[in-house]
Amino acid sequence: MAPIRRRLSPLFNEREANDKRTKLYYTVNGIKREKRLKPPTEKQMAQRLKLGLASSFAGHLKEIIEIGYATKKKIPVTPGNRAVRQFLNVAIIGEHPDYQIDYPKVEISKGNLNMVFDLRMVISENGKINIRWDDDLDSLNRDSRPDDDVHFFIYNATTGTGHNFKYAAKRLDFKLEMQCHVFEKEDVLHYWLFLASAVHKRYVSGSVYLLK
Repeated sequence: MAPIRRRLSPLFNEREANDKRTKLYYTVNGIKREKRLKPPTEKQMAQRLKLGLASSFAGHLKEIIEIGYATKKKIPVTPGNRAVRQFLNVAIIGEHPDYQIDYPKVEISKGNLNMVFDLRMVISENGKINIRWDDDLDSLNRDSRPDDDVHFFIYNATTGTGHNFKYAAKRLDFKLEMQCHVFEKEDVLHYWLFLASAVHKRYVSGSVYLLK
């Protein structure tokens, strides 16, 4: 005979409320799960706080990480979840409850395309962004091409907003120039750049965090 499970009524007594064996039930996707009254441990609360920070930050990058964390393999993990995992494992630093994001450690893309090298970025006072790079177009791996797309992303840590500049240039351009008027002078900004194949949408390079 199957064990009898019971729901607690609003009028359960104090003894039942204090009994750690007493169970509540909730439903996720139609599946009944048990929820114990035992409060979360400090370790669990710390992990939840880190996960919340990583998930919130990934939300600002959603559009760009759909490109940057695409994968050649059909796996049941979304680009957003792959990004959150990277942030949790590498980019979130500090002790509970004072966690923060170490932006240079954030990777907004992961892949095997050749990355350009010797990146230099200059930002003028009027907001013009000028990026230069070098590359050896004759020594690219089999997935990389001279016409690979360059994607550029800016995160405004002051306002908590992300700004996508997809398809901003091509690998063979060796430069990216753009005018940007959406920021205030005192805003704290972070910059990343990566490449993606113009032919195979799931082929990307790793990202580079750019310093002014």
